[in-house]
Amino acid sequence: MDKIYSPADFLAAIFDEVNIGDLRDAQKLSRAWKSIVLGIKAPNPETDPNRGEKMYSHSKLVDLKNGVLFIETDHPGWSQMFQLHRDYILTGLKKAAPELEISALALRLQK
Repeated sequence: MDKIYSPADFLAAIFDEVNIGDLRDAQKLSRAWKSIVLGIKAPNPETDPNRGEKMYSHSKLVDLKNGVLFIETDHPGWSQMFQLHRDYILTGLKKAAPELEISALALRLQK
């Protein structure tokens, strides 16, 4: 017969696997990402006054592996917009979180 676990045992087992350093890095990255992307301005703000806000709302951080930050967007046009602002984003991330050693962005469409 299978062993029955209490909810407390189940939660303890999950949190035993959590690395606090990784959690802090994820929080730092999430805050930096939001700040940097919201700071993106269009060349002509009169025609596109909320470019950074729109980009942020149509994207999601997925993973960070070997210095590559994986980002999902919900439309190919937003992926192109992130490519257009890639250097600005990478520069901001390197300043905000140099210990993460982010060197590239990889974009993909949401499934």
